[in-house]
Amino acid sequence: MQDFDLSLVMITYEQEGFVRDAVRSLLAQDCAPAEILISDDCSPDRTFEILQEECAAYTGPHRVSLSRNETNRGSGNLMLTAARAKGRHTVMFHGDDLSEPHRARRLLEVFRETGAELISSNGYIIDETGQRQGLLQEGEPSGWVKPEQVISGFTRRHLGATQAWTRGLFAEFPAWTPEQFWGSSDLHLPFRAGLLGGAYYLAEPLMSWRQHSRNLSKEVQDRTRTPDIANETSAAHAIAIRLRMQEDLQAFRDRHPERTDLEPAAQRLRDDLDRRLRNWAQLRSRLHNGGYRKVWVTRAELLAREGHSQLHQKPKKSAPRTFSGRLRNRLARDLRRLADALS
Repeated sequence: MQDFDLSLVMITYEQEGFVRDAVRSLLAQDCAPAEILISDDCSPDRTFEILQEECAAYTGPHRVSLSRNETNRGSGNLMLTAARAKGRHTVMFHGDDLSEPHRARRLLEVFRETGAELISSNGYIIDETGQRQGLLQEGEPSGWVKPEQVISGFTRRHLGATQAWTRGLFAEFPAWTPEQFWGSSDLHLPFRAGLLGGAYYLAEPLMSWRQHSRNLSKEVQDRTRTPDIANETSAAHAIAIRLRMQEDLQAFRDRHPERTDLEPAAQRLRDDLDRRLRNWAQLRSRLHNGGYRKVWVTRAELLAREGHSQLHQKPKKSAPRTFSGRLRNRLARDLRRLADALS
């Protein structure tokens, strides 16, 4: 079996409007021959058909493996695909983003230069049409990301869509499960890396992060109603991630009792978790006392409530790019909802 320095992993779901350009940017990576693993999570639209077309037409040096889950696995798609990777280093690709041709090659160079266990990078923000809206990070220099910084909260310095990692992030820690992991790679993997050889942020823009109506981050936070609801769902998600960090830290300390230097990070994590639990409890109580009740809905119901009943619609050709334009659209939508509620 061929040994690879690099595994390039792409996960996709319902991204037919973006996936052709995304997979082309993956297949066009100008690094040494790499293992490419593409896994579609049982998309009901044409995402997998488009992937089949592009992979069938590919004649380059990389070894490409395309698969499709028989049922939707959610976070399990990333977990299972990453576990199959045989390369010493894995670079993450998403089915709605774009990567520069030299992205994988440059990340491998930085792995060798720094000895890091995880590297995240700068990138461009693009809209649904692919127009650049600016940089992910302005004026932030390259440098190490400490576990204590990851505990404090998310920043785009360790955005999951930009990440690449080594095998050690899985060999040294308990296996992922859907119950423990959902949507947490932005923080979870840099924390693991910080416990090992370190997480490193590269200020060079190597990819384009697409913002559209159905980004995963928009599903984590319910922004369709009040700020308190958005903050409550975000707080619960943050607590779940930090509980997993705590489990990882304990498992790592059990394996490496000589690492007495980890107590400050452990204390920081305990304090942060206590603070977040108190904040979440206060938000829940405030919502309950205000007449709200928690109701879980399916993803399809959520999309329909947000005005996306056409689950497979193609991206619009134009979108408001100014704050005033977005505000006008938001106000118009809220007025329509109020009128519907009063009718």
